Order: sequence, then C-alpha cells, then structure tokens
Amino acid sequence: IYFNYFEVRCDTLEGFDNIISVEKDLIIEVYPNPFKEYFQYKIVGNGNVQMNFLVEIYNIFGQKVYKDYFTTNTGIIKPEGLIHGIYLLLISNLNHEILISEKIVKS
Repeated sequence: IYFNYFEVRCDTLEGFDNIISVEKDLIIEVYPNPFKEYFQYKIVGNGNVQMNFLVEIYNIFGQKVYKDYFTTNTGIIKPEGLIHGIYLLLISNLNHEILISEKIVKS
C-alpha cells in the first residue's frame, strides 16, 4: 500500500502509541489502534500548543472519509460509517501544516 498526500509517505503497516510530530516538542498519542468504534487523541507539547486542529481520515484510495475540527488537545474521534480496513489519519494545524500522518486500522 502506498499513499502520497502532501509528500507524506505511508507504505508500512505498523501500529503506534506515541508519535513525535514534525512540530518540535510536540507529542501526539492516538489509541487504541486498531480501533472498533472510536479512538482517542492526546496532543502534548512544551510551551504554547495550538488548540485548533483539523483531523482528516482517508481510505486507501485517497478518498476523504472523515473531517472535523477540534479545539482541545484531548478528545474522542468517532468516525461513523467506516468499514473494516486501513486508513490514513492526518492531524494538521489551521495553516494546513501536517502535524501527524499515520495509519490507523478499523477492526
């Protein structure tokens, strides 16, 4: 599987617990993975962490299947209507700079 979105490459199937993002001193946790109905996110940083985030989920064909904005650094994401499979999770700031790009699995 290969997906190229804004020059972010994802070509392996690995789970993740803690993700260090492209932003310096910013850690993003997404769990559980694989998920059934929902997953949680937590964004932690030293200093000022922007509290406005864009969360998008894409299927393996590059189609956007979920989009929402969040204003807190912790929360629950319930993407409805997803079938079992592999998806690409993108969390960006409001300037559309990708903070994290990781695969998630709906079980």
